[in-house]
Amino acid sequence: VTPVYYHNEFDFRQLETNVKKDKFIEMVLPSVLMAKHNLRMDRIRARSILLSQKEGEEINPEDSTFMEVQKERLNADSWKDVYDRLATHPASIVLAQAAVESGWGSSRFFRQGNNLFGVWSFDKDEKRIPASGSRDSGAVFLRAYDNLGQSVEDYFITLARHNAYREFRQRRLDEKDPRKLIFALHRYSELGYQYVNKLAMVMRQNDLQQYDRYHLDSAYINLRERSYF
Repeated sequence: VTPVYYHNEFDFRQLETNVKKDKFIEMVLPSVLMAKHNLRMDRIRARSILLSQKEGEEINPEDSTFMEVQKERLNADSWKDVYDRLATHPASIVLAQAAVESGWGSSRFFRQGNNLFGVWSFDKDEKRIPASGSRDSGAVFLRAYDNLGQSVEDYFITLARHNAYREFRQRRLDEKDPRKLIFALHRYSELGYQYVNKLAMVMRQNDLQQYDRYHLDSAYINLRERSYF
């Protein structure tokens, strides 16, 4: 897969269903693979630092700062917890959630703000879009992003940070079968296990597990370094 961050440049609502799905995956998959690659690079570095620490070696200031920044970024309790939270999960799950949350690219939040996963905003100083409804606590806003890559990266960080997804984080450390792992995402939506069943159906009907075998084209990216676009 060529590593390209796409912007939402056309209206998916005007496309026939099969064309829409193919085009949606074509646009989203590179961002998913790049986010997974960057988190993997950070995790490899974290593992190296932890091994050095275990061997009693002195941790240099640059590596120490890296771990402390990650600790705050991921809301982690320790450096070991940083390593665990940097784990990712199969692309098929990410694509299924993006498809469900954005209506295969048809939602207003995706069209206006590249928000693939329905991530809410609680910060009035960040870019965001007002929802059409409200809750008891007041108006509801969703985050807006400059491109799809930002949305995907924020999705992974959201899952890494919040206590609601602790079960999912623990399960994905050992469970590699996306069909089983998605059951730990029941807290992502108010629909609970109905949401999980919907994800399972989308994954099955669109054969999304095939994309778990895809990887970034090494002709365009150094697979041993973090990438910035």
